[in-house]
Amino acid sequence: MQFISASIPSNRHCVTREKSQARSTMLDIARLMPVAEENLRLGRTVVADSVNPLAITRNAWVEVAKRAQALAVEVEVRCSDANEHRRRVETRTGDMPGLRLPTWGEVAEREYHPWDRDHLVIDTAADTAEQAVQTIRTALENAEASFGTRTYPGM
Repeated sequence: MQFISASIPSNRHCVTREKSQARSTMLDIARLMPVAEENLRLGRTVVADSVNPLAITRNAWVEVAKRAQALAVEVEVRCSDANEHRRRVETRTGDMPGLRLPTWGEVAEREYHPWDRDHLVIDTAADTAEQAVQTIRTALENAEASFGTRTYPGM
């Protein structure tokens, strides 16, 4: 079983949510966690792909995996090149009707809590999408091989 939390700190990355949506987003996440937990208990893989700039939400996803006795693999996607990140934010087009995309200023000012535990970091300024996928696959294979034999981040 796998549980993957892809966390993208919004003050450094392209994927963000409007500040006014923060409360709604937390409620949505809270509603999704029991569904994710049940699927993990059924032996299914769950990918929680969301902006998790706060430690409290990252910790909550790890707790879901713990309760389901599933493997938690956390992935942070970042763009270390500030100019490229800004270009991506400013030229991005939306694909969800009604969703207002954030400005660069909103992205740069977002609250972000640094990670306090080991996790996989993907840097989109340095890695191609293909490289990132391979890195994640390798990390999952390694984590699965050691699951139950040692303490893995979040377990």
